[in-house]
Amino acid sequence: MSSVTERIKDIEQPYGGYLKLSEFEMRTLKDERILNDKENVHGSIIGTAVEYIVRLALSGRTLGQVFGDTVLRGALMSQQIYIENNGRYGIANGLEVFFELLKGIKSLREDSTITNICKIVIFDAYYRNPYSAIMSKGYESVNPDKATIENIRALSERSIKFFTENGPVIKTGFTFEPSGYTDTVNSGDGDILTSDTLWDMKVLRDKFTSKHTLQ
Repeated sequence: MSSVTERIKDIEQPYGGYLKLSEFEMRTLKDERILNDKENVHGSIIGTAVEYIVRLALSGRTLGQVFGDTVLRGALMSQQIYIENNGRYGIANGLEVFFELLKGIKSLREDSTITNICKIVIFDAYYRNPYSAIMSKGYESVNPDKATIENIRALSERSIKFFTENGPVIKTGFTFEPSGYTDTVNSGDGDILTSDTLWDMKVLRDKFTSKHTLQ
């Protein structure tokens, strides 16, 4: 059993993919801001942080509701991994760390909010990909610098503007119970749902790939 993204890694697609990039139309939406070239936080953390910021802004849900599913479960899993591995992996006080970071998430205008979101999404990885989480650096080492924070804020504000103009947003961070999964794929969630479209958010420096189109 695996998630949607994990399953895709195991599928050998024909040249160009089942859904070729040439079949897609690319639209470029610009503003006056230019992103900083260098960031000191891994791209996967930045992407997940942006997704959660957009959910917070557009879902109408509380902090506890937005982070209380996947991220909270990840915090619990980090503690369980710590116990099962005699302290070699995981986070001993994962739940305590989760609630402490949650308290520091306030306004997007505050750099500390973006820093805390970058740290707390480490628990998202513990839920989705525990092996990747335990092999990565801990939340303590996730300290975005000014350039990285500026990029995250810009990407988040662009996304919020886009979905405000192309909404309204009906749901964010939703799953597909009770019948949306199989014995092969048993997890995976949607990012944004509007009245006629299911949107999957990607924060990329390069063009998207056949893995993205298959997802």
